[in-house]
Amino acid sequence: QNTKANRETWSAAVFAHNEERRILAALAALVAAADGHALSIQVLANGCNDRTEERVRAYAASAPEVKLISISVADKANAWNRYVHQEAPTARVHFFTDGDVRIAPGSLPLLAETLEQSPWLNAVGGAPLSGRDRSGMSRRLAATGSLAGGLYAYRGSFVELLRRRAVRIPIGYIGDDWMAATFAQRLGAAGATQGRGRVALVAHAGFRFRSLSPWRAADWKTYLRRWYRYRLRWYQTLLLSDLMRSDGLEGLPGAMDDVLGSVSSLPRRTSLRNLPMDLLVLHSLRRAARRRARHPAPSDHEPF
Repeated sequence: QNTKANRETWSAAVFAHNEERRILAALAALVAAADGHALSIQVLANGCNDRTEERVRAYAASAPEVKLISISVADKANAWNRYVHQEAPTARVHFFTDGDVRIAPGSLPLLAETLEQSPWLNAVGGAPLSGRDRSGMSRRLAATGSLAGGLYAYRGSFVELLRRRAVRIPIGYIGDDWMAATFAQRLGAAGATQGRGRVALVAHAGFRFRSLSPWRAADWKTYLRRWYRYRLRWYQTLLLSDLMRSDGLEGLPGAMDDVLGSVSSLPRRTSLRNLPMDLLVLHSLRRAARRRARHPAPSDHEPF
């Protein structure tokens, strides 16, 4: 029921995949960042095969505001859809964050106050407070009207709009934060196209994460995996951007597998620096396209 009490409540979605080492610190920082405001927390543990779920259950035993949502599919886009369309409670503000970051104190009230004072905004975001490129990333987020996946917030009425319009992120898409910003930029109160003025970066709101170090041998594997995902995201975004230019948000596929047939239209190379990884990504995409052509999958993509 849409009572005044639960309309004043804030809700947070925490996306976690194998975060047993960082999830408790992330939850503690999230609760502290609410500054005593009523906050409902849904931890969407997707495809975890470590002790993430066990640790969340133990934490929730003494924190009734925390709810564990166990999802077998290891896919953040799918978990995002699950929260927005199925798990999100009625709330005035919805915060989105990851299980491997620590939100800075006071960040949630800053985001909520900005939404309250700027009724034309659909979404607001925080900036990274760690990392070598944190200043550059903050400038790019502000200049392009983008969101960082580590921390952003939707107005409650905007989440309701997404539900009514059945707007979802394609399963398998890596750039959930880019898509979340695109939704906020393009959908108004009545579904009309809007500019980037509907998304804002909020000064002094942000999140911290552990930076990779060239002196840690284990970090090299993480770095290569992250580089691969960044380049895959770049090519996926090219495919989705072409679809949205022609068909709007309604043209988005249910899953990235549905657009593998368009892989041949992707550029073969970008910068020389990214060329080795781009070749690997394109090779993987084309192999997946050939497999899909031989073994078509059902068109209904809502595993949740």
